[in-house]
Amino acid sequence: MVKCCESCTHVKVKNKLLGGKIYTCSINNCKVTALNACDQFVWDGNKVLQYAGFRHHEFGSADACHSCAHRESTQGKTGVIYICKKNNVQFWPGFSPMDYICNNFEDGGIGALADYMADLLVDQDRFKKGGK
Repeated sequence: MVKCCESCTHVKVKNKLLGGKIYTCSINNCKVTALNACDQFVWDGNKVLQYAGFRHHEFGSADACHSCAHRESTQGKTGVIYICKKNNVQFWPGFSPMDYICNNFEDGGIGALADYMADLLVDQDRFKKGGK
């Protein structure tokens, strides 16, 4: 994904009264265009997920990334790193697959749930050993 103001943590987006959007940078205190980026750019993971077709998990629903057939994981230096094969997205360290779902959700059944539980156990064990 290309760096642009639209996916920066410092940008504030307001909808115009008659349609369209106004982008304002909270660092530079000025209007910006959605496709620009400055040297103060910082990725906003939530915005990136929004553009990739993800939304927050709905309370009460059993459907979330943790039980999706498209979710994969790998063990990184800082813990479990989750990957969505369908949307080709690698999530940031500390991402919780219970918090999001996308439009391509496909129930992975007991196999996906077992994989997720195994990831949690490995992460918990690593935390107890001091992150090594």
